[in-house]
Parts: sequence; C-alpha cells; structure tokens
Amino acid sequence: LILIAILIISFYLLLSVATRGGMLVFFTSTFFYLLVLITSVRSKKVRILLAIVSLSIMSFAAIQLFGFIIEETYLGQRVEMAQDKESTRTMLIKEGIRIGMNNFILGVGGGNFSKVPRRFERGSFSHCSYTEAFANYGSPGLLLLLYLYYDFLLFILKKLKRSSGTNRTLLYLILVFFISFLLYNIFYVTYLAIVFSGLFFGVQTYMAR
Repeated sequence: LILIAILIISFYLLLSVATRGGMLVFFTSTFFYLLVLITSVRSKKVRILLAIVSLSIMSFAAIQLFGFIIEETYLGQRVEMAQDKESTRTMLIKEGIRIGMNNFILGVGGGNFSKVPRRFERGSFSHCSYTEAFANYGSPGLLLLLYLYYDFLLFILKKLKRSSGTNRTLLYLILVFFISFLLYNIFYVTYLAIVFSGLFFGVQTYMAR
C-alpha cells in the first residue's frame, strides 16, 4: 500500500511539472521495480495479486497520461512541440558536444558552459550530465564521470553474485534505481543538484556497509 501511494504521488508530481524525461524514467523504473517485487515473492497467489495490482497501476497511469495529453495540458504541448521540431534539450546537447569537442582536453572550466559564447540559448546548462561534464571539464571530466558510474555498477553486480534471498531482491531494486538514474542523466545535470547528488551518494554509502 505504501508503494502504491508513493507511485501515485510520484506520477502526479511528474505530471504537474510536465517533465517528459522524468515521465519516461518513471514508467521504465516502475515497470522493473514491480517486476523485481513480483518475482521475489514465493507465494503464487501473492504473485498473481501483485501482478494484477501492478497492471492496474500502469494502465491507470497510461490512461491518465493519455487523457492529459489529449486535453492539451502543458505536458501535452511539450510532447507535440518535440514532435513538430527539434527540442530545446536536443539543441543544448548538441551545443554541449560542440563546445566539448572545441575544448577537448580541459573543457571551458567548471560551470562555464552557461557563460561561454554559444550559438543557442546562452545562460543555461545543457540538460544532460554527460555533455555538461564534457563541455565544462573536457574528455578527462567525462571519462571520470563515466568511470564513477561504471565502478558503482560493477560493485552492485559483484554483490549480487554473493547474495541471496532478501538481500538479493534489495540489490536488484538498487540496480533498477541506478539504471534509472543513469537514464535520467540524459535529461538533467544531476551532479549540479544537491537532491540527486545526495541520493546517489546516500545509496553508495548504504551499499558500502
């Protein structure tokens, strides 16, 4: 019941802020979270019940989302705009790659992507962790960020091999969170936000116990 409440609240919060990337990550992570929970239960009856509840939640969310888009809310308008022309986020990502390629070794300096002369939308970050790191810190910065994520992924997979039962289920849930986190890095510069950075390092600290 707590999980269902969290999912419903999260869905409406994402809908209210009209984040397309967040909604994509929400549906992806929710599907895999529910899949892990269903397969971890031994009782066949409980598994069937969980499957029915999960299907109901996903169907409800999909119907609600489709209905809101048809009603032309801000989220619907953003989806339609992305279909009609190249989105702002895509342009910013391309700009981040271009600046990174022009400053391949050292980048333009931490936080300077928003300040350097640009062809498109000055004064904002690139909305992508990978291109932001590449533009600001060059290839060494991007490689360090990717290595940090790779090392943590490897750490989870090693723990999974040595675990069983409840611990194994928990590790699978953490793995789903981490993959969702990597996906969301495409849509937002997570290392610039205290909330996302704190969440990531909090999970790392828990895993290291």
